[in-house]
Amino acid sequence: MGIGTKAKRPGVRRPLAETYSGPSYCRDLGKLVHKDTVVDRENNDYLEHIEDPETGRILHHCHEPLSMHVGHGSAKGND
Repeated sequence: MGIGTKAKRPGVRRPLAETYSGPSYCRDLGKLVHKDTVVDRENNDYLEHIEDPETGRILHHCHEPLSMHVGHGSAKGND
């Protein structure tokens, strides 16, 4: 089980910032990997880092403005 946080402000629907650090299942490898995610809406920042805890190999690293992080997850189109 990982640790996640959300920073909220009264009257604002979406959290200003969210973090998650912990295990996540990787379908491609068929095992648990370590995932760190930071979504900072206030500063328009997105960070995702995924690595294999057994080998230390970086499987995915993405650090970009949140406004550029489109077409992922539920934002994918049905084309």
